[in-house]
Amino acid sequence: MDERTFWGAFRILCFSAIMIIASTFILPVCHATEMPGRDTNIDPIIEDNPQPAKGLPIDAATVIIPPVPVNTPKMSTGEQPVERTGRQRVDWMGILQQSATFLAVEQGYRIVTQPGTREALKGEFFDDWFDSVKATRGWGDADDFLTNYIGHPMEGAVTGYIFVQNDPRGKKEVFGRNSSYWSSRFKALAWTTFYSTQFELGPVSEASIGNVGTFGGSLSGAVDLVVTPLAGFGWQVGEDALDKYLIVKIESWTTNPVVLMLTRSFLNPTRSFANVMRMNVPWHRDTRPGIWSKSRENKLVRQMGKTSQTNKQ
Repeated sequence: MDERTFWGAFRILCFSAIMIIASTFILPVCHATEMPGRDTNIDPIIEDNPQPAKGLPIDAATVIIPPVPVNTPKMSTGEQPVERTGRQRVDWMGILQQSATFLAVEQGYRIVTQPGTREALKGEFFDDWFDSVKATRGWGDADDFLTNYIGHPMEGAVTGYIFVQNDPRGKKEVFGRNSSYWSSRFKALAWTTFYSTQFELGPVSEASIGNVGTFGGSLSGAVDLVVTPLAGFGWQVGEDALDKYLIVKIESWTTNPVVLMLTRSFLNPTRSFANVMRMNVPWHRDTRPGIWSKSRENKLVRQMGKTSQTNKQ
Protein backbone atom coordinates (compact mmCIF):
# COMPACT_ATOMS: atom_id res chain seq x y z
CA MET A 1 0.00 0.00 0.00
CA ASP A 2 1.49 3.34 -1.06
CA GLU A 3 1.43 6.45 1.13
CA ARG A 4 -1.42 8.18 -0.72
CA THR A 5 -3.71 5.15 -0.37
CA PHE A 6 -2.78 4.83 3.30
CA TRP A 7 -3.74 8.42 4.16
CA GLY A 8 -6.96 8.14 2.16
CA ALA A 9 -7.94 5.08 4.17
CA PHE A 10 -6.87 6.87 7.37
CA ARG A 11 -9.28 9.74 6.70
CA ILE A 12 -12.18 7.42 6.01
CA LEU A 13 -11.45 5.46 9.20
CA CYS A 14 -11.31 8.69 11.23
CA PHE A 15 -14.67 9.76 9.88
CA SER A 16 -16.18 6.32 10.58
CA ALA A 17 -14.81 6.40 14.13
CA ILE A 18 -16.47 9.77 14.75
CA MET A 19 -19.81 8.40 13.58
CA ILE A 20 -19.52 5.29 15.77
CA ILE A 21 -18.40 7.19 18.87
CA ALA A 22 -21.13 9.80 18.47
CA SER A 23 -23.78 7.11 18.02
CA THR A 24 -22.53 5.23 21.08
CA PHE A 25 -22.76 8.36 23.20
CA ILE A 26 -26.29 9.35 22.18
CA LEU A 27 -27.99 5.95 22.30
CA PRO A 28 -28.30 5.89 26.14
CA VAL A 29 -30.47 9.02 26.08
CA CYS A 30 -33.00 7.67 23.56
CA HIS A 31 -35.40 6.80 26.40
CA ALA A 32 -35.77 10.49 27.23
CA THR A 33 -37.39 11.24 23.86
CA GLU A 34 -40.90 12.65 24.11
CA MET A 35 -43.31 10.08 22.66
CA PRO A 36 -46.90 10.75 21.57
CA GLY A 37 -49.36 9.60 24.16
CA ARG A 38 -46.93 9.88 27.04
CA ASP A 39 -47.64 12.62 29.51
CA THR A 40 -44.49 13.80 31.19
CA ASN A 41 -45.72 17.16 32.35
CA ILE A 42 -48.81 16.55 34.49
CA ASP A 43 -48.43 14.97 37.90
CA PRO A 44 -51.30 13.50 39.92
CA ILE A 45 -52.37 15.45 42.98
CA ILE A 46 -51.53 13.41 46.06
CA GLU A 47 -52.76 14.30 49.51
CA ASP A 48 -49.97 13.44 51.90
CA ASN A 49 -51.94 14.54 55.00
CA PRO A 50 -55.39 12.93 55.09
CA GLN A 51 -58.12 14.60 57.14
CA PRO A 52 -59.07 13.05 60.52
CA ALA A 53 -62.00 10.65 60.54
CA LYS A 54 -65.36 12.32 61.03
CA GLY A 55 -66.87 12.05 64.50
CA LEU A 56 -63.53 11.46 66.20
CA PRO A 57 -61.44 13.95 68.12
CA ILE A 58 -58.18 14.93 66.56
CA ASP A 59 -56.17 13.04 69.17
CA ALA A 60 -58.01 9.82 68.36
CA ALA A 61 -57.43 10.13 64.62
CA THR A 62 -53.69 9.98 64.78
CA VAL A 63 -52.16 8.87 61.50
CA ILE A 64 -49.10 6.68 61.83
CA ILE A 65 -46.66 7.27 59.01
CA PRO A 66 -43.87 4.72 58.67
CA PRO A 67 -40.37 6.17 58.69
CA VAL A 68 -38.83 6.72 55.27
CA PRO A 69 -35.11 6.04 54.83
CA VAL A 70 -33.17 9.17 54.10
CA ASN A 71 -31.63 7.84 50.88
CA THR A 72 -34.79 6.28 49.46
CA PRO A 73 -35.31 7.70 45.94
CA LYS A 74 -38.68 9.21 45.14
CA MET A 75 -40.69 7.41 42.48
CA SER A 76 -40.25 9.09 39.13
CA THR A 77 -43.17 11.13 37.81
CA GLY A 78 -41.64 11.76 34.41
CA GLU A 79 -40.01 15.06 35.35
CA GLN A 80 -36.35 15.76 35.70
CA PRO A 81 -35.18 16.06 39.32
CA VAL A 82 -34.61 19.60 40.50
CA GLU A 83 -31.14 20.29 41.77
CA ARG A 84 -31.66 22.11 45.05
CA THR A 85 -28.08 22.30 46.24
CA GLY A 86 -24.83 23.09 44.53
CA ARG A 87 -24.10 25.10 41.44
CA GLN A 88 -25.70 24.11 38.15
CA ARG A 89 -22.90 23.58 35.68
CA VAL A 90 -22.76 23.37 31.93
CA ASP A 91 -22.85 19.76 30.70
CA TRP A 92 -19.70 19.80 28.60
CA MET A 93 -19.90 16.09 27.89
CA GLY A 94 -23.33 16.61 26.35
CA ILE A 95 -22.04 19.56 24.31
CA LEU A 96 -19.10 17.55 22.98
CA GLN A 97 -21.22 14.50 22.16
CA GLN A 98 -23.92 16.46 20.34
CA SER A 99 -21.40 18.67 18.55
CA ALA A 100 -19.52 15.55 17.41
CA THR A 101 -22.77 14.17 16.04
CA PHE A 102 -23.46 17.43 14.20
CA LEU A 103 -19.91 17.49 12.83
CA ALA A 104 -20.26 13.90 11.61
CA VAL A 105 -23.50 14.78 9.83
CA GLU A 106 -21.92 17.81 8.14
CA GLN A 107 -18.75 16.05 7.03
CA GLY A 108 -20.68 12.98 5.94
CA TYR A 109 -22.91 15.17 3.79
CA ARG A 110 -19.85 16.76 2.16
CA ILE A 111 -18.27 13.41 1.37
CA VAL A 112 -21.47 11.94 -0.06
CA THR A 113 -22.55 14.92 -2.16
CA GLN A 114 -19.26 16.53 -3.26
CA PRO A 115 -17.12 14.61 -5.79
CA GLY A 116 -14.26 17.08 -5.28
CA THR A 117 -14.18 16.33 -1.57
CA ARG A 118 -14.00 12.58 -2.24
CA GLU A 119 -11.23 13.10 -4.80
CA ALA A 120 -9.24 15.18 -2.33
CA LEU A 121 -9.23 12.36 0.21
CA LYS A 122 -6.21 11.02 -1.66
CA GLY A 123 -2.78 12.27 -0.79
CA GLU A 124 -0.76 13.07 2.30
CA PHE A 125 -3.07 14.03 5.12
CA PHE A 126 -0.99 16.49 7.14
CA ASP A 127 0.78 18.15 4.21
CA ASP A 128 -2.49 18.73 2.35
CA TRP A 129 -4.21 19.92 5.51
CA PHE A 130 -1.49 22.45 6.33
CA ASP A 131 -1.40 23.67 2.73
CA SER A 132 -5.17 24.26 2.86
CA VAL A 133 -4.89 26.23 6.10
CA LYS A 134 -2.10 28.39 4.67
CA ALA A 135 -4.18 29.00 1.54
CA THR A 136 -6.83 30.87 3.57
CA ARG A 137 -6.65 34.51 2.59
CA GLY A 138 -8.96 37.40 1.80
CA TRP A 139 -12.68 37.51 2.48
CA GLY A 140 -14.61 35.50 -0.11
CA ASP A 141 -14.52 31.88 -1.15
CA ALA A 142 -16.04 29.83 -3.97
CA ASP A 143 -19.43 29.35 -2.27
CA ASP A 144 -22.59 31.13 -3.36
CA PHE A 145 -24.65 33.61 -1.35
CA LEU A 146 -27.09 30.97 -0.11
CA THR A 147 -24.28 28.86 1.36
CA ASN A 148 -22.30 31.70 2.91
CA TYR A 149 -25.09 33.87 4.30
CA ILE A 150 -27.90 31.39 4.95
CA GLY A 151 -26.36 27.95 5.40
CA HIS A 152 -23.45 29.00 7.59
CA PRO A 153 -25.53 31.23 9.90
CA MET A 154 -27.90 28.28 10.39
CA GLU A 155 -24.90 26.10 11.20
CA GLY A 156 -23.85 28.66 13.81
CA ALA A 157 -27.35 28.79 15.30
CA VAL A 158 -27.53 24.99 15.59
CA THR A 159 -24.19 24.99 17.42
CA GLY A 160 -25.41 27.78 19.69
CA TYR A 161 -28.54 25.84 20.59
CA ILE A 162 -26.43 22.74 21.30
CA PHE A 163 -24.62 24.80 23.93
CA VAL A 164 -27.81 26.34 25.34
CA GLN A 165 -29.66 23.04 25.70
CA ASN A 166 -26.78 21.73 27.81
CA ASP A 167 -26.68 24.82 30.02
CA PRO A 168 -29.08 24.33 32.97
CA ARG A 169 -29.54 28.08 33.34
CA GLY A 170 -29.38 29.14 29.72
CA LYS A 171 -32.03 26.72 28.48
CA LYS A 172 -34.57 28.26 30.87
CA GLU A 173 -34.00 31.79 29.59
CA VAL A 174 -36.59 33.44 27.36
CA PHE A 175 -35.85 36.25 24.90
CA GLY A 176 -35.89 39.64 26.58
CA ARG A 177 -33.78 42.52 27.83
CA ASN A 178 -32.64 40.74 30.97
CA SER A 179 -28.90 40.27 31.34
CA SER A 180 -29.16 36.56 32.16
CA TYR A 181 -30.63 35.82 28.72
CA TRP A 182 -27.93 37.70 26.83
CA SER A 183 -25.19 36.25 29.03
CA SER A 184 -26.29 32.72 28.10
CA ARG A 185 -26.41 33.54 24.39
CA PHE A 186 -22.98 35.19 24.42
CA LYS A 187 -21.58 32.05 26.04
CA ALA A 188 -23.18 30.10 23.20
CA LEU A 189 -21.52 32.52 20.74
CA ALA A 190 -18.11 31.70 22.22
CA TRP A 191 -18.71 27.97 21.69
CA THR A 192 -19.99 28.60 18.15
CA THR A 193 -16.80 30.52 17.35
CA PHE A 194 -14.69 27.59 18.52
CA TYR A 195 -16.79 25.06 16.59
CA SER A 196 -16.77 27.18 13.43
CA THR A 197 -12.98 27.58 13.50
CA GLN A 198 -12.56 23.83 13.91
CA PHE A 199 -15.00 23.15 11.08
CA GLU A 200 -13.08 25.42 8.72
CA LEU A 201 -9.45 24.83 9.71
CA GLY A 202 -9.23 22.13 12.41
CA PRO A 203 -8.26 18.43 12.28
CA VAL A 204 -11.79 17.40 11.21
CA SER A 205 -12.51 20.35 8.94
CA GLU A 206 -13.03 21.43 5.36
CA ALA A 207 -9.29 22.01 5.22
CA SER A 208 -8.37 18.48 6.38
CA ILE A 209 -11.26 16.58 4.73
CA GLY A 210 -11.48 17.77 1.14
CA ASN A 211 -8.58 20.23 1.38
CA VAL A 212 -10.67 23.30 0.54
CA GLY A 213 -8.38 25.96 -0.85
CA THR A 214 -5.90 23.71 -2.64
CA PHE A 215 -7.85 21.52 -5.10
CA GLY A 216 -9.93 22.29 -8.16
CA GLY A 217 -9.48 26.04 -7.97
CA SER A 218 -11.58 26.35 -4.81
CA LEU A 219 -10.97 29.32 -2.57
CA SER A 220 -10.72 29.65 1.19
CA GLY A 221 -11.43 33.00 2.82
CA ALA A 222 -12.40 34.51 6.14
CA VAL A 223 -16.11 34.83 5.31
CA ASP A 224 -17.16 31.58 6.99
CA LEU A 225 -14.96 32.20 10.03
CA VAL A 226 -16.80 35.47 10.66
CA VAL A 227 -20.31 34.89 9.34
CA THR A 228 -20.92 31.50 10.96
CA PRO A 229 -20.62 32.66 14.60
CA LEU A 230 -21.84 36.25 14.29
CA ALA A 231 -24.74 35.74 11.87
CA GLY A 232 -25.49 32.48 13.67
CA PHE A 233 -25.82 34.45 16.91
CA GLY A 234 -28.32 36.77 15.25
CA TRP A 235 -30.23 33.83 13.77
CA GLN A 236 -30.48 32.17 17.19
CA VAL A 237 -31.72 35.34 18.89
CA GLY A 238 -34.24 35.78 16.07
CA GLU A 239 -35.62 32.29 16.61
CA ASP A 240 -35.85 32.96 20.35
CA ALA A 241 -37.89 36.10 19.67
CA LEU A 242 -40.08 34.26 17.17
CA ASP A 243 -40.72 31.53 19.70
CA LYS A 244 -41.76 34.02 22.36
CA TYR A 245 -43.93 36.38 20.31
CA LEU A 246 -45.43 34.08 17.67
CA ILE A 247 -45.15 30.38 18.52
CA VAL A 248 -46.34 30.81 22.10
CA LYS A 249 -49.26 32.89 20.85
CA ILE A 250 -50.22 30.17 18.36
CA GLU A 251 -50.10 27.66 21.22
CA SER A 252 -52.66 29.78 23.06
CA TRP A 253 -54.98 29.71 20.03
CA THR A 254 -55.07 25.96 19.38
CA THR A 255 -54.44 22.61 21.05
CA ASN A 256 -54.16 20.65 17.80
CA PRO A 257 -50.93 18.64 18.25
CA VAL A 258 -50.23 18.51 14.51
CA VAL A 259 -50.42 22.30 14.21
CA LEU A 260 -48.24 22.73 17.29
CA MET A 261 -45.73 20.16 16.01
CA LEU A 262 -45.36 21.90 12.65
CA THR A 263 -45.30 25.36 14.21
CA ARG A 264 -42.58 24.59 16.71
CA SER A 265 -40.49 22.60 14.22
CA PHE A 266 -40.54 24.79 11.11
CA LEU A 267 -40.63 28.24 12.68
CA ASN A 268 -37.54 27.35 14.75
CA PRO A 269 -35.58 25.14 12.32
CA THR A 270 -32.13 25.35 13.92
CA ARG A 271 -33.48 24.72 17.42
CA SER A 272 -35.32 21.72 15.96
CA PHE A 273 -32.12 20.36 14.42
CA ALA A 274 -30.25 20.83 17.70
CA ASN A 275 -33.00 18.86 19.45
CA VAL A 276 -32.44 15.98 17.03
CA MET A 277 -28.71 16.04 17.85
CA ARG A 278 -29.61 15.15 21.45
CA MET A 279 -32.00 12.44 20.25
CA ASN A 280 -35.12 14.42 21.09
CA VAL A 281 -38.14 15.32 18.98
CA PRO A 282 -37.69 18.52 16.92
CA TRP A 283 -40.60 20.32 18.61
CA HIS A 284 -39.30 19.80 22.16
CA ARG A 285 -39.13 22.79 24.53
CA ASP A 286 -37.25 22.70 27.82
CA THR A 287 -39.53 25.32 29.40
CA ARG A 288 -42.97 24.21 28.14
CA PRO A 289 -45.10 21.05 28.12
CA GLY A 290 -44.96 18.64 25.21
CA ILE A 291 -47.60 19.17 22.56
CA TRP A 292 -49.40 15.90 23.35
CA SER A 293 -49.45 16.63 27.08
CA LYS A 294 -50.61 20.17 26.41
CA SER A 295 -53.45 18.89 24.23
CA ARG A 296 -54.71 16.47 26.90
CA GLU A 297 -54.30 19.05 29.66
CA ASN A 298 -56.34 21.63 27.77
CA LYS A 299 -58.95 18.99 26.92
CA LEU A 300 -59.34 18.18 30.62
CA VAL A 301 -59.69 21.87 31.44
CA ARG A 302 -62.43 22.27 28.84
CA GLN A 303 -64.24 19.20 30.13
CA MET A 304 -64.08 20.51 33.69
CA GLY A 305 -65.44 23.85 32.48
CA LYS A 306 -68.38 22.17 30.73
CA THR A 307 -69.12 20.09 33.86
CA SER A 308 -69.11 23.22 35.99
CA GLN A 309 -71.53 24.97 33.63
CA THR A 310 -73.85 21.93 33.68
CA ASN A 311 -73.88 21.84 37.47
CA LYS A 312 -74.77 25.54 37.63
CA GLN A 313 -77.72 24.98 35.34
